Amino acid sequence: MLPPYSNEAKDRQKKIQDLKNAWIIVYANKFPNKQDIAEIRKQEGKLQPVIVDIHLKGNTATRQAKARSAVYIKQGYDIKVVAN
Repeated sequence: MLPPYSNEAKDRQKKIQDLKNAWIIVYANKFPNKQDIAEIRKQEGKLQPVIVDIHLKGNTATRQAKARSAVYIKQGYDIKVVAN
């Protein structure tokens, strides 16, 4: 029998479901058809991409989020943060 989900995991699942309900596609490392940030190319006449980044709690997650944000800012992308 699996242990019950922690409150943090339940909250994360709710936020992910809220994004899905808003028709926002969430990309993560385990999805085979994800689009990597390095593959996004700016093209004339196309809209600037908006990055939706999910920031989780914890020291490691915070450090990783800061590193991602630095890349997004350097590339000039608009960033929308969903904080956990």
